[in-house]
Amino acid sequence: MLYNYQPWYLVQPSDGLAVYDGADRRPGRTGTYEIKPSSVELSASGSEIYGLNALSTGFEFLKYQVHAGGVYQAQIYGSLAGAFFDQIHCPSATCYANSGLVIDAVTGTRAGVLPVERDAFTTVLVAPDIERGVVYQMVASDDGFEITKYDATSFARIASFNVPPYLSYYVADLLVWDDGRQLAFSTGDRIYLVPVALLEP
Repeated sequence: MLYNYQPWYLVQPSDGLAVYDGADRRPGRTGTYEIKPSSVELSASGSEIYGLNALSTGFEFLKYQVHAGGVYQAQIYGSLAGAFFDQIHCPSATCYANSGLVIDAVTGTRAGVLPVERDAFTTVLVAPDIERGVVYQMVASDDGFEITKYDATSFARIASFNVPPYLSYYVADLLVWDDGRQLAFSTGDRIYLVPVALLEP
């Protein structure tokens, strides 16, 4: 987990990375002066943690090794041209960022990009469904919520669907739901469920 001595700030660099067994923290953790991730994902094997620094212009992709004694920073990859406050989702050795960036977690290189037009008043979220070979991307603005389905390997667009605008374009937590039959997201005071059948070509 990420930890911070000022947890009341929702968006900020962490003070490092630590591994817990229940309530007990393993002794080895990342150092105060290392590059800090602002978004992390555990690898499918559980032996690595992938991180992204999205709160400074470095935009580094970070890899950590998990071991019995804790966790340590193993590799740092230079700027991958992400976006501030970006978050990564890594269901496999490929990480998908909300900004549209696709990262090969093995090599720490840019594998592709999901096309998206965004500005300061646009929220973008992605939800990979690797089991079915697709990635969903939602762009929320005053015009409504546009959800697009892409091929997870070629990043080719498959289909899009528009949800009418709501009072706010604030959205959170785009999730693949109901065994891949629906997408779920929150607008703060309500939850939307969108059948993926609406995203057939």
